Amino acid sequence: MVRNPKGGSDLSKKCILAMALFCLLGALGAASYQGFAWNGLEPSSVNMALGGSPVGVVNHWHKDPLCTYGNPAFASLGEGIAYSHTSYLYMHKSDILKTENLEYRAALLGVSYHGFALLLPALGNSNSAGVELGEFAVSDSTGELVDNFSLNEDSSTLGFSVNLPAALALMAPGAFPKYVRHLALGANWVSNASDSRPDPDNEGVLFSLKKAESVNLGLSACLGSTLQSGFDLEYSFGAAYINAFDGKAEYSGQASGDPIYKRLSVGGAISLSAENPHYSQGYGLASAVRNLCSGRVLLGAAEEFSDDAPLLGFGCEAGVFDTIFLRTGYHHDKAGNISGQTYGWGVNLHYRDLFSARLNHALFPRGRLRNQKSAYDYGVSANILGLYQLLSK
Repeated sequence: MVRNPKGGSDLSKKCILAMALFCLLGALGAASYQGFAWNGLEPSSVNMALGGSPVGVVNHWHKDPLCTYGNPAFASLGEGIAYSHTSYLYMHKSDILKTENLEYRAALLGVSYHGFALLLPALGNSNSAGVELGEFAVSDSTGELVDNFSLNEDSSTLGFSVNLPAALALMAPGAFPKYVRHLALGANWVSNASDSRPDPDNEGVLFSLKKAESVNLGLSACLGSTLQSGFDLEYSFGAAYINAFDGKAEYSGQASGDPIYKRLSVGGAISLSAENPHYSQGYGLASAVRNLCSGRVLLGAAEEFSDDAPLLGFGCEAGVFDTIFLRTGYHHDKAGNISGQTYGWGVNLHYRDLFSARLNHALFPRGRLRNQKSAYDYGVSANILGLYQLLSK
């Protein structure tokens, strides 16, 4: 409940609080008329460095659980257990809104085996992502501070995906030709939670969220061939639909639900890599990495179902020994006035596909007259069965 001190102006307090929340949601993107607009934030620093969420729909090479938010199909492309975590400021302290620094955090856990995968929440209190929306100052008609209002939101994600060539290889070997590297489908169920929201028709009362659930769908396909020169060429396509079934947020005391953020993304990419000739010859040090070097170009577009222009993303990545990566791209959000270059790097300390430890960094534009947003994420993964077989030899 928002307190109603004696002598305060009801109308003034409602207007100030409503304006603060409206401006805050507007800062999250062009589709701010939809509830839980922060669902459109990109959790992966890899994708942020390559042009943002539009590119994330096709960036399947890194086997990172955070990348599966942009496309739920990706979880089934790895093998074993993988964990990733990120936390960054998406808005700095505002003297106008009287808010603290606003933080976004996310963590996901992926478990996969022979083309089947589960995606699980891995943040505190069984959450997979959340935002600290900060503390809002509520003033009366004289400008005197009468109360503070804090708001936090989070979500829990459960996902399932299947990579058809890998899954069918257990029952029907050769069902897919070798040039089909993967054909994966996935779905994530997202349950959102919120402290409260203001009721514009009843002074001092905050709506209580009853339910806010949505389903995200994803598709990923990759075709490839090994050239005579020893290079491997891949073509990839991805599509994802966030809130595919028009889930709504239902509040107590409210007859109809509010729309939850939705987005349709499509993208394409091409990758060229120089294969390590020793990779298939055993488990020695010379065979520790699959590729000696690699280069990729990615393109993506995202429609947020508003009158605004689609989000666009473009990115390039260069890798050495699948260990050190340099990334750059361009993100264009005309309606949100957030356009500009993106940059980043990544380090993946690994041995074959048996285990890895990852650290990624990205610089991403905030908008006109604002500094770039800096984000880090880290993760670890292990192929438990593969390690057991190696140690059993």
